[in-house]
Amino acid sequence: MGPRPPSARAVTRWLLTHPDALPEGDRIQLEAVLANCHELTALSEHMRSFGHMVAHLQGDQWAAWVP
Repeated sequence: MGPRPPSARAVTRWLLTHPDALPEGDRIQLEAVLANCHELTALSEHMRSFGHMVAHLQGDQWAAWVP
């Protein structure tokens, strides 16, 4: 048996944590999860772009961001 996959709660926490604040061990695990799931990779990129828009007060880009 291989190692247990991370829980949905752990992956959610990793996705919601700013990349700079993610401990290296968690970052490595997240990268492994994203490498094996294209849907989560797309979700992660979408979430990061939203976070960037909000953090940089770019509300004028809202209409282009909403699919």
